Amino acid sequence: AKQYTYEEDGFGSSDYDEKAVYPVTTAEQVKDAIANAADGDTILLSNDLTVDESTVFEFNEAKRLTLDLNGKTLEYKVPNTAKAGVLVDVSNGATLTLKNGSIEMDKPYYGLLVKENSTLILNYIKLKSGDGGIFSQGKNPTVEIDNCELSTEYYAVYHNGSYAPADITIRNTKIFKGGVYVSNSSGRELQTLTIENSDIYGATAVEIKHTNATITDSKLIGTTTPTGSGANGNGGCTEGYSLAVTTNGVNDKATGTVKVTGCKFYNADIAEEPNGYYFVYELAEGASVTIDGNKVNNFNSYGE
Repeated sequence: AKQYTYEEDGFGSSDYDEKAVYPVTTAEQVKDAIANAADGDTILLSNDLTVDESTVFEFNEAKRLTLDLNGKTLEYKVPNTAKAGVLVDVSNGATLTLKNGSIEMDKPYYGLLVKENSTLILNYIKLKSGDGGIFSQGKNPTVEIDNCELSTEYYAVYHNGSYAPADITIRNTKIFKGGVYVSNSSGRELQTLTIENSDIYGATAVEIKHTNATITDSKLIGTTTPTGSGANGNGGCTEGYSLAVTTNGVNDKATGTVKVTGCKFYNADIAEEPNGYYFVYELAEGASVTIDGNKVNNFNSYGE
């Protein structure tokens, strides 16, 4: 591989091979590698690394890079400051793959942030956060999560409903706490959510607004007691449900196509028999929710 600037074994050249692997040990070296890496290169963490709230790893060029944690732990120390705390910022058409290690974050507001026309991929990552986990916003962000373990105090996976469309895929993953929230507003392009072969725990495990969703072979566990639901134009509307298809107000009918196949719904924890609940708000014409091929027609009210 092409060698990093401080390496000695590059046969007299820093680019004797097509793709580079950049071993790094400090936050400054990570930033330097991000700036110098070419499309397809890998940044390899050589040791556990702790960074503070002033550190933001910005991937803001239209190139594909991999940050390989190499079995190490990347720890992000950030205070609970309003709208502060970004460890990774992916923007301007960049594609970042985070893989093979642990990420621990105190109380980040965004945590791992992906923006318009950019892609964040997580493979074999264990993530713990005292606030949010993965936050996407803008038009056309892509999030792909495969073979990961996530546990967060706020949503583990969150899409900002002020922007559409977004494409979010979760496969072979366990979300032990935090759940998934994909928001949107009527009249915009629909978001796309795909969940396969995953276990998801959350106050409401999965809540979506104006989203096309395909959920297969998964366990969805709402971890609180269902307390009804309420209209909310700026956040989730429910707690206690395995799946909630919601909107932003009592006059805002739900849109999108939601297909659930081979899934089990639970409340509080996985039990011998499925005992969870779903919530579906009144559907607009052309919208549908099906569970194992059966249309959901017992719509719920926000109670206002």
